[in-house]
Amino acid sequence: MHKMLADGELKTGQDFYEAAFIEQHGENSDDFLQAHILAMASLAKGYAKARWISAATLDRYLQSIQQPQVFGTQASVATDPRSHSAGTPTMEPFNPALIPDSLRNALGVISHQERRRKFAQGDFKSSLEGN
Repeated sequence: MHKMLADGELKTGQDFYEAAFIEQHGENSDDFLQAHILAMASLAKGYAKARWISAATLDRYLQSIQQPQVFGTQASVATDPRSHSAGTPTMEPFNPALIPDSLRNALGVISHQERRRKFAQGDFKSSLEGN
């Protein structure tokens, strides 16, 4: 991915969008930040499908630098170090007050109230509007 980007092989909004999804599953904060920048480039090129991934990549980046996510797109499960069993899924750390629902909606992310409802029902993955 890095070579393709450096060589200028990514050209269209869809190219940047697909690259953002690949980098979203990277290993470190630089990968996640690059994923966010790729998503923003996709949006800048007019690729509207990149709305949600632009929010999700920002949340993932923020979590990777020990800051609260702001859209609530990322769920995680802590493992109990003693029993090695999975704990309860959480969106924490999460600052739900920073981003109003109007902005969440503009980026294709469900409302905070809807996210809480889905989370309470055990839907830990569906933060995409319309899911």
